[in-house]
Amino acid sequence: MEYSSRKSFVTAIRSYTNSRGVHYNVYEFEPQTFYAKYKTYGRGCDWLIRARFNYTISYRKAWLAKQKSVVKVFSGWKDYYQVLPWWFSVMV
Repeated sequence: MEYSSRKSFVTAIRSYTNSRGVHYNVYEFEPQTFYAKYKTYGRGCDWLIRARFNYTISYRKAWLAKQKSVVKVFSGWKDYYQVLPWWFSVMV
């Protein structure tokens, strides 16, 4: 997602977490960065929020992050492609 300002990003995070009843601790809140972990991080929850403002990542970094995510979630491309038809059926 893309936000027009830092303020709109923080507002969206607060709105989302309040609507879900999720609480988080902010660890870094500087002009260029925002870093927060959910309060239950490490106890069954591994969600954290990181944002860098006015920062553009390279295509290579984005590609490598996607590759790592696929391996972490699906144990590799083979499992990923086996689940793909199910996702298509859910979307249609």
